[in-house]
Amino acid sequence: MIDLERYVEVYSNATDELLDSYPITLPDSEAIPYINPVNDDEYAIYVYVLNESQVISLVGEEIVKKYQGHDIEYQAACYASYESE
Repeated sequence: MIDLERYVEVYSNATDELLDSYPITLPDSEAIPYINPVNDDEYAIYVYVLNESQVISLVGEEIVKKYQGHDIEYQAACYASYESE
C-alpha cells in the first residue's frame, strides 16, 4: 500500500538550500484544494510553489512569521512511503 505524506518545505532563494520542512496534517480532501494543483495532477503529487496564504492554510501562520523578511520560497512536496502488509 502507498501512503502519501505532504510537507511545506522552505527553501533559501540565495542558496537553494532546504531550510526546513513542516508536515501537512490536513486530510488530502482539505489540503489538495489549498495546493491548487494543475488539472492533470488531481492528487497534487508534483511540487508546487506556495504563497503565504496557502502556507497559513496548510500548516499555520507561525512558519510565515518565522521567515518574514527572509529571501525564501515555500513549496508543497509530496512523498510516497510504502507500507508492507
